[in-house]
Amino acid sequence: MCEPTDVNRAIPRTLLLITLLVLLPGRPHAKTLKKPSKPTELVVWKYETFITQGELLSPQGWKKASRLLQRPIPYPDTGPIRIVWTPRLIGEDWVKDNRAQVESKWTEEYGSIDSKLNYHPENFHGLAMNLYELVFIDTRNELDASETATHVREWRIVGPTMRAATIEQVISYLKQRREQTDDLVTKQNATKSITSLQNLLKRLKRGRGACAC
Repeated sequence: MCEPTDVNRAIPRTLLLITLLVLLPGRPHAKTLKKPSKPTELVVWKYETFITQGELLSPQGWKKASRLLQRPIPYPDTGPIRIVWTPRLIGEDWVKDNRAQVESKWTEEYGSIDSKLNYHPENFHGLAMNLYELVFIDTRNELDASETATHVREWRIVGPTMRAATIEQVISYLKQRREQTDDLVTKQNATKSITSLQNLLKRLKRGRGACAC
């Protein structure tokens, strides 16, 4: 097992306030996936859908996802990338005045990719529960400044956040970056990371095929 690097320790996770480790084998059944109906839950569900689709790995997708955040930030082109999987099992914990907390159950963390395209494995195993903080804000200033502009209030996720995607989406991203760069070291790093993630995928598929879940 590799020792955690300074890069791993430096990765901000302000959006994911608390991560609770649950040592349970395998992923939950696909049939448990259900689109939520509560406004707070729906915001988190949409955000995690962007993650599973790899939207946070491009400026265009990042812009779309940022509309769900309290304070959107520019696309962090050289920032780290979290490698995750989420079944999007979303549940509202509480709502008080203009604040709320929503949990996302049974997510899996697989490590991160740094700005040099190096892969840093996660140093724990198991499933996690991520807690999101939300705030109910007035978005009228974001609308067209005209007489027909409407007054809008909606839930937003308290940020900032960082790029995140599934193993498959990160592999595709690394292949694209490898083709785009002329730096030999960066190409080599990308190739090593792709190989590591492909091997991880194979191990995960073997493990899931051996269990009844």
